[in-house]
Amino acid sequence: MRLRAWPLLFLTTVGLPLAARAEFQALTLSTPRGAALSVLADWPDPERFGPGPYPTLVLASGAGYHQRMPLQATLAEALSAAGVGVVRFDWAYFSAQGQPSDDLAPEREDLQTVLAHVRGLKHVDVDRLTVAGKSLGSLVAWQVFRADPDVSRAVLLTPLCSRSTDGTLQSVAAERYPGVNGRDARPALWVLGDRDPACAPAVLRAFLRERPQDGVRELEGDHGLERRDLPAPVARARRARAHDEAAQAVLQFTLGDGRAP
Repeated sequence: MRLRAWPLLFLTTVGLPLAARAEFQALTLSTPRGAALSVLADWPDPERFGPGPYPTLVLASGAGYHQRMPLQATLAEALSAAGVGVVRFDWAYFSAQGQPSDDLAPEREDLQTVLAHVRGLKHVDVDRLTVAGKSLGSLVAWQVFRADPDVSRAVLLTPLCSRSTDGTLQSVAAERYPGVNGRDARPALWVLGDRDPACAPAVLRAFLRERPQDGVRELEGDHGLERRDLPAPVARARRARAHDEAAQAVLQFTLGDGRAP
């Protein structure tokens, strides 16, 4: 069942003539509860890829890692340049300078609102929709993915799968990503840093043993796929490399028919 489209409040198109599909759009969407969502949409060049419909990735932000942060921007640029639409957005609470909810219900509504808008666009291939989220966004993306069988796949960026208590590493994956051992055969890609304190790679791989359809891409870095322990110039270069590798993994997974390498 597809979600109905909710009202579009504001739209700005930049770049191409009106006769062609825009490469970049800045939008404000209204949720059913009346909250405003700031949205950026990056579309493939129609002169290169035609008018669509395009496979499209809807990308949710982290708790404070907003839509213009380096990883989000790198994903949008790389995927749209390769023929995949990317629609990224900030949580309503973030734009209002608030805090995420305890039960993530408003955040689910935020993501569902963006999905509904995307499904109403003629240049979107609704049969090749991917929902993605970083950190907090991965929690919400997973919930929406499980509840919406019309989303073809999910990308979980820097997930929140473990925590350390008194020096002891504990898995919290099952409570944060429930239903992972169900019968749903749709694939997911999990992208994480090799030194991320919020998700130890060994914990994640153990958690996903019963999901052979999923891919895990382990990259250098922390929760932002960064090396903050290195001198600034080196850290910037390592971050750029990790973000590029993340984008290529997401692109391959989004366009492919199964697991990422």
